[in-house]
Amino acid sequence: AQGAENWVAKWHGTERDAKRHYGEVLKAGREGLPGTERALAKLGGDSTEPGIVRATALALLRHYPSQTTVNAIAQGVKEEDPLVRIGALRALDVLRPASRHELAHHLLSDPIRTVRIEAARALAPVSSKVLRPPQQTALNEAMAEYIEAQLVNAERPSAHLNLGILYAERSQFERAEAAYRMALRLAPSFYPALVNLADLYRLQKRDKEGEAVLRQALTLVPDDATVHHSLGLLLVRVGRQQEAIEALKRAAKLQPNDPRHGYVYGVALNSIGMAEKAITVLEETHQRHPNDRQVLLTLVTIHRDHGDRKAALRYAEKLMLLSPQDQAAPHLMEQPTRNQ
Repeated sequence: AQGAENWVAKWHGTERDAKRHYGEVLKAGREGLPGTERALAKLGGDSTEPGIVRATALALLRHYPSQTTVNAIAQGVKEEDPLVRIGALRALDVLRPASRHELAHHLLSDPIRTVRIEAARALAPVSSKVLRPPQQTALNEAMAEYIEAQLVNAERPSAHLNLGILYAERSQFERAEAAYRMALRLAPSFYPALVNLADLYRLQKRDKEGEAVLRQALTLVPDDATVHHSLGLLLVRVGRQQEAIEALKRAAKLQPNDPRHGYVYGVALNSIGMAEKAITVLEETHQRHPNDRQVLLTLVTIHRDHGDRKAALRYAEKLMLLSPQDQAAPHLMEQPTRNQ
């Protein structure tokens, strides 16, 4: 190590730029540390860094709903480097479909095929009603390229899973179900197709069939948190609250490193009048994931609604520290509901 340091000093001198290394920024982005979206946005716009680094920084911004993210995406989709454009397209997942096309519809006709394919994936949920005829034509052509790219790997269940997700986002439910069924025909134990099939049934208000599919998935992976989580949400929808609580509790216990499971379990407890238990679960989740915004916001809301203004203010201050002077644009942001 010392020998390497000596050569670096010989080549570049001892008074080198103290700029933060991109690896630190990317690590902070994956861990959700305070103020990270600004650092990620700055890295994504830094033309002196490699394209793959900038693209990774922009893609990580999909976890940070803020105006900083929107601005970074708007800049990233115009960059010369196609890798950077792809990273910006992946960050579009943070936006609601109606807001995506304004930023990225031009990439449907990008000269680079990979960019067009990524644009098709990102813009698939956009309603035809908000697209002008030339934009709709470009979307259809790019989606055809996306489908063709997936079918190159048609022997793999994951390719059909991706197609099912695409069709579901386009409200082509019969084609989506056929794609998920094909994935299961190729690999009967490929449970992600079962989870997404159940979610497709949710969109069609077919929760009875969805429950059967999720129960089937549990026979394959009885300790998978995602399956228990999906089952819990289904049971909430059909009014079987106690069963739902048990499923959501199981998901939170199986995967404590995912703050969403603890968050949803806490919200469910609060919804059936178990506010004290909900606060305990959410505070434990906050201890494990101190930078999760949803958990903090829910703690603020529950404490406020139950008259503990002091506790509500304490968590509100923590929430503000995560993104000082940079509030999210909530009307633009997507709320994740699907399993992908």
